Amino acid sequence: MITQSVTNYLNGIGSVVIFISAIVLISNNNKAKSPVMQIGWEWYCLVLLQAALFYVHHLLSLRIQFISPDTMLEKGFYQVHRVYLLISSAVWFIIPFHFYKLNKAMNN
Repeated sequence: MITQSVTNYLNGIGSVVIFISAIVLISNNNKAKSPVMQIGWEWYCLVLLQAALFYVHHLLSLRIQFISPDTMLEKGFYQVHRVYLLISSAVWFIIPFHFYKLNKAMNN
């Protein structure tokens, strides 16, 4: 299914970006701080949200396999999709804070 392959691709990209941003933040920030403090709350939120997206995408793929919209409704597809939308919105809310911190770390 095309939707599933796109989802896997985007999850992979998100994971790589989170990993690279951690390296940038740790290597460019104040060496006096511990790596845990250098990364910041934004990064930890993105990690948790990405993990949640992996799980929710799995739940959605289990429910999208059904043929009729009525069957999808019975299997809870739309309820899980609402959770997906909330998680995605939280990611888009946090990303500007994270990019600001990355930019600041890279320009020091």
